[in-house]
This record gives sequence, C-alpha cells and structure tokens, in this order.
Amino acid sequence: LRWSDKRNLLWRRNISGYGQSTPVIFGERVFTTSTLGKNSEELIVRCHKVSNGKLLWEKNFPSPNEIERSQYVSQAAPSPVVDSSKVYVFFESGKMIALSHLGEVKWERNLTEEYGPLEGNHGVGSSLFQNKKSVGLLIDHAGPSYLLRISKSNGRNDWKTDRPERVSWSTPTLSESSDGKQILYVSSNGVVEAYDFSTGNKLWNYDGVEGNTVASPTLSEDLVIIGSSKDGHCLALKRGSLDSNAERLVWVAEDATCSFSSPLA
Repeated sequence: LRWSDKRNLLWRRNISGYGQSTPVIFGERVFTTSTLGKNSEELIVRCHKVSNGKLLWEKNFPSPNEIERSQYVSQAAPSPVVDSSKVYVFFESGKMIALSHLGEVKWERNLTEEYGPLEGNHGVGSSLFQNKKSVGLLIDHAGPSYLLRISKSNGRNDWKTDRPERVSWSTPTLSESSDGKQILYVSSNGVVEAYDFSTGNKLWNYDGVEGNTVASPTLSEDLVIIGSSKDGHCLALKRGSLDSNAERLVWVAEDATCSFSSPLA
C-alpha cells in the first residue's frame, strides 16, 4: 500500500549509463542494459542478484556506431530476453550479443555492418522476442527494413524477411497454439500483419491503420488488439484465416488511444 524512495524497498543499486530497456529476470539473476558516453560509445550489460542486488558481473562493449545523445533519441531502448542458458541483448547501434548467465560471450553480430545503418530521427525501440530455439527482431526504419529469426545456438539467421521502409518502434507479439503452430503479429506504421514464425511467410495483412508506431499487439483468445496514437485507430481484429479482410475488423475503440503503452486484455 505504501512505496517510496525510502519505504518498503528491499534494495537499491546505482548503475552508470542510461538505459530505457526493461530488466529481465531468470531465477536469482536480473539482467540490465545501458549505454555510456556523450555519443553512447560504450554498451553495458550487467547482472545483479535478485535477492540482495549484488553485482555479479558487468560487461562493456565498444559501440560499432556512435549515436549523439539527446532527449529525442532512444538510448539502450530495446529490452533483452533471457532463457535458462543465455541472455540476448540488442542495442540501437546494431550490436546483438548472446551471453551466458556468467557473462561469457557466446556469439555476437553487428546488424548495421550486415544490413546497413539504422536510419531515423529517434533511434530504435523494438525489443527482442523469443521462443525455445530462436530470437526474433523487427527493424522497421527509414531504410531497408527487415524481420529476423535468429538461432539461439549460433547467432545465424533461420530466415530474414525483407520489408519496405516503414518507421516504427513496435515490438511484435509471438503466440503459440495448442498444436504448436507459432504465429507472429506485427503492428507497424499503417499495417497489421501475421507471419508464420517457422518460415517467415506472411499469412495476412490489414492496411489503413494510422498512428500504430510504438504499441505492441496484444492477444486475447481470438483477437489481436492494436494500440494507436490516433483517434479511431485502436481496434480489434480476428486472428484466424479468413476469406477477406472485410471480415477481420471486430471493433474500433470509441475514444481510447495508445501513444506509447500497449493495450492489455
């Protein structure tokens, strides 16, 4: 009922740098990311103990692309994902790294070196997502955009789907049905799409959505709910296979908008 800077806090640890990412936890370990320097020259990954906040390890990596700091540019915004053996991190400079829970680098990549610089006025906001064997990443920006599925074991692409220029900071949402089929839902700057995550093939798309550049899609049992910053464009769509997209729209919110936060169902 009461929580403040001094009341009901179990522990607090100051960390250097600046990070807009969400911490991730596995067991007794909490992992965080941040960047340090006037131009985000250093990329930092840390691991603390959950029970008492003790720093277990910290790893610093040079940024492959320096990005001038400002209040309008994201800084360590993509959130990591973690599983039973590794933590996977991605930074807006294009650096992607897989580390063990002890901080050992297992593999790393530089996506800007592979696919070109990440263009845009506000940096990158899309976070990683995962299933048991793979990590996924959406890069929609003012340049050649793409959707990746990357093997957790070696860091190589399982597939890469090229996309048109479509600037957004949205993180896709992955679902798995009872029969094991994995469908990925993407809401990004004008369009909502469903992909078969095993192959990267697009299953359907719904056009004409405005203001859907940040919020992630939210899933209920049979709907995908789309957040938008524009009035009249927060909506719910049927998730299954349909004969036409005219059947897909279920409702449009009367007055709700989502500038940054994602809907909850």
